[in-house]
Amino acid sequence: MVDPQIKALADQVQANTVQIQTESLARAVADEGLAKRVGSLEAVLASQLQSNDWVQGLSGWMINQSTGEFEINSAKIQVGSLPSDPQLISVTAGTWPESDLPANAFGRYAFIGAELAKIPSECRESAEFTTEDLSSDCDGSDMRTTLTYERRETAEEAKVRSEKAKVAGTRICLSNGVLTVVHDGVTRLRVDNLAKPEDLPPFVVMGETVYMNQALIDEGVAAYLKNQIYQLSRPDGTVSEKIKEVISFELRPGGLLWRKR
Repeated sequence: MVDPQIKALADQVQANTVQIQTESLARAVADEGLAKRVGSLEAVLASQLQSNDWVQGLSGWMINQSTGEFEINSAKIQVGSLPSDPQLISVTAGTWPESDLPANAFGRYAFIGAELAKIPSECRESAEFTTEDLSSDCDGSDMRTTLTYERRETAEEAKVRSEKAKVAGTRICLSNGVLTVVHDGVTRLRVDNLAKPEDLPPFVVMGETVYMNQALIDEGVAAYLKNQIYQLSRPDGTVSEKIKEVISFELRPGGLLWRKR
């Protein structure tokens, strides 16, 4: 007769053994899955280099060493980004060369007052006059005075600015052999498949001789044959009329069908 305590101990040992085997199997499966995941990530990292801020079509850069494809995104330099709600903007009310401004102090004072009156009353406190030399040699030959003031954007202006900011910058992308340059959301340059063999020109002129491409000649022959087949297949009686004309001609004196009576 087996001691109950010994039997209970044996059952517990067996249960612990089964649990350990189950946990070991689950751990082995998890380790295998993790190893595959790490291996795939290492393979991707080995074939593809990218910046830490790379987002396809938006920011950063990426180079695929296996395919040769790359993408470069360059945003405009700025500190942070402006909120979407209307912001203060600087507006140029006018700019004048020195020769257009009154030389007399009283006249200049009146001119300034008249220009300030054109600015909305709520913005006049921010108005500023600045004078700078815009000549290429900085010799004072092109002195200009500019009047600016600040105002808040309208809702429409803020919306346009926000939409433009989404596509601002430059993107250079090489994909499937096609090089594309996009600036501010507009495609500026696209070069077709660089790996595609260059098409031969239809003809080449060397000296006073023109050499035609065989493909162009074949195309012309095919077009001619197509036209002739079409003419022969027209249901308007052209062929029968031609036959009648030939027979009538040959029946005349001297023709192949003419017989002297």
